[in-house]
Amino acid sequence: DRQEALYMIRELRMDIEDHASPEWAALLYLCTLIEPEEDYKIRLTIEIERIFRSHPEDVRIFLLLLRLRTEYAEDPALKLKAIRQWVLNGYHTPFLYIEAFDLYQAHPFLLNDMNEFSFAVLSFVRRYHGFTDIIAMQLVEIMTYYTEFDNRVLRLLISCYEDCYQRDDLLKQILLYLLLGQKFDKKYLSWYLLGIQREMNITGIYEAYVYSLPEESIDPLPENVKIYFRYPSQLPYDRKALLYANCIGRKAEDPVTYREYFPEMERFAEEQMKLGRISDNLTVLYQDVLERGLMTPDGYQALSRLYYMRKAVSLRESAVKLVLYEDSMKDPRVVPIQNHIAYVPIIDKNYRIFFEDIDGTRYADTGICFVEDFLNENYEGRLERRAEDPLPFMLSRFTHRSEPTFSGDDLQLIQRLLFMPEIRQEYLESLFRPMMDYLKEKGREEVLSSYLWEHRENPVSDVALRNEMLIYGIANNHELDVYQIMKTQYALGVRQEQLLRVLNAVIEETIDQSDDFLISLSAWLFE
Repeated sequence: DRQEALYMIRELRMDIEDHASPEWAALLYLCTLIEPEEDYKIRLTIEIERIFRSHPEDVRIFLLLLRLRTEYAEDPALKLKAIRQWVLNGYHTPFLYIEAFDLYQAHPFLLNDMNEFSFAVLSFVRRYHGFTDIIAMQLVEIMTYYTEFDNRVLRLLISCYEDCYQRDDLLKQILLYLLLGQKFDKKYLSWYLLGIQREMNITGIYEAYVYSLPEESIDPLPENVKIYFRYPSQLPYDRKALLYANCIGRKAEDPVTYREYFPEMERFAEEQMKLGRISDNLTVLYQDVLERGLMTPDGYQALSRLYYMRKAVSLRESAVKLVLYEDSMKDPRVVPIQNHIAYVPIIDKNYRIFFEDIDGTRYADTGICFVEDFLNENYEGRLERRAEDPLPFMLSRFTHRSEPTFSGDDLQLIQRLLFMPEIRQEYLESLFRPMMDYLKEKGREEVLSSYLWEHRENPVSDVALRNEMLIYGIANNHELDVYQIMKTQYALGVRQEQLLRVLNAVIEETIDQSDDFLISLSAWLFE
């Protein structure tokens, strides 16, 4: 009670010896609370002001004067300005924030901008869930002309809505602010959904909802969203693919929407095929169109080029490129990695993946990579029959055989392999023997022999193959060139009549020249 308070003040008077200290100022303030007489209060205020001049940086004394100075009582804007100065000077005490917030509550017009000071005050209030309807309404007013995005403002608006003011005017400002900052993410999806459910007329809200959907989303779409996107839209291709994949995934539950969307989905699918794009969602779309069997010849050809595309998922955080080495290919394929994913065509069964960091360091894929197919293998035959170039299909089947042998209709494959610049030469040479075995069986050995002859500057180590090459050269009247190969590689595996033909041609050409190898070879032939 008052008597007990006076007793305590008397004791404090005796304990505090320094009458110019902040402690003495605090005691004088307590006296103003006990004795409400105005003249007495003014006299003590003057004394506290004197002490403050001795301690101008003591925020405790300033807090006392906030309650005592008449100019602050008469002019709340002046009081707020003084508090602001202290806060901006680095005094971040909760007492200053509380004083400022009380002023905002009593005079909402003082909260007229979002600046560092108001951020500090409102962030403090947000931390303790102290927002009120008055502050929320004032924020709505401010946001009608606020054109700069700041995540701190967004957090304040959301806290206001969640704590105290769940009304449409604030919700609309939150949505407009999210659109201003282009905040499209799963964590904002519920806000866009709420706006759609409230049927808010906000430009871009439907697009924002689709932008914020997770890539793998199969949740049912709001009816308004399904209706809105029946008409042409400016969605980027990956978001359209997500929308259509969702529609396909739910066609059993919602066949009406599927039927309404299908003509546009079919057109969009073929357009993306021709652009060479692939993703999980596009694959869902491509396979659905394939199953319906309504693709155009151009669509089949475009999709056949994507059949061997694979998705490689890297677990290495620093990887920026994927480097694919295939046993049959001369050069590696290098593709970028985005969000841990790279898309790369893999044709050869025998391949190796490396990852490359930004500094060029490469690492083997052991344990840090997963490779996934896109299109179902059941579509392989259908796509190959309609492919503009069936070579990738033929080559893939060949590399997946248990043994590198040729059979059946492999003649076209051999003819393509021999003149395919991407094929690694060592790999190609390793196939010469099984190629020749197959070609002899078909009576078409000239296919490989002519190739070897055209590339005769490259020595052929296999004796049988070299002989086939020489026989081809003789049959096509290249005896002089055959002789030079015989001379440099000591290749004498042709029949006697063929060798005689070569010697006759050389002798006619070099009748006046001496050639020890020619003499020796002629003597050997006629022994």
